[in-house]
Amino acid sequence: MSKALTAIVCGMPFSGTTFLSRLICSHPAIDAGFECGLLFGNKPLNFPESGRFYNWMMDTRPPYNWKLTQKQLDEVCAAESFEAAYGKIVEHCHLFDGSVKFVLDKTPAYVYSLKKIMRRVTDVPVVIIEKDKMHQYYSFKKREQTREFFEERYKSSQRSISEVEGIPGLRRRILRLKFNEVVTKPAPTYRRIINFIHRFNPEVQFEKEQVKILQQSLRQDMKGAKKLRSEYSIEDEKVKMEKALTPDEMEFVNSIM
Repeated sequence: MSKALTAIVCGMPFSGTTFLSRLICSHPAIDAGFECGLLFGNKPLNFPESGRFYNWMMDTRPPYNWKLTQKQLDEVCAAESFEAAYGKIVEHCHLFDGSVKFVLDKTPAYVYSLKKIMRRVTDVPVVIIEKDKMHQYYSFKKREQTREFFEERYKSSQRSISEVEGIPGLRRRILRLKFNEVVTKPAPTYRRIINFIHRFNPEVQFEKEQVKILQQSLRQDMKGAKKLRSEYSIEDEKVKMEKALTPDEMEFVNSIM
């Protein structure tokens, strides 16, 4: 029997996790609200300690979209295992019906604690999206994040990924994707992701007809929030980045190992 949680998406802030989750959720059997964060605690009962993630599960405003009631969320937290907790989400959340029955947990910050996160659920694949280091720094700078914060976050994510890639049982569950390929080649990337998830959940299968659904889905509003930037251009972004970054900043980013 397939588990309710079918995949995890993570990556550094501003690395494209929202676009990636939208891509995966165009599959007719998978859906998700905003960031979940259920796996930050040692058990479902710890979920209220996550603060904003816990509150987002009950928020009815876009883009959160889980819309659980307090009573329903109490049942999620009372579950004896994470598997059962995600099952309760599927049971109660309006996003899931007879055909949509698998949860995608998109929580970017999982990337900093991958070993702990992955050991809290078994045989669940993890899809990590990564930007080129300079591009990632530019994304932080646009949002007025400091150099020091970027360096700490970047190094932390790389240590976390390297740690799980050194553990065979966890490495097999990881799919690393480059941001450039995800946004410029969504259809083949989608096929690759769904085929990867299929290894762990046979009920999730790729079919050619789904590409049409995917193309339509990427033109729609993101769960009632802002629209995906269909006009996004990697080349245009590169030009803006080269104009925005100083030689000193480029040297700084290149020095980060």
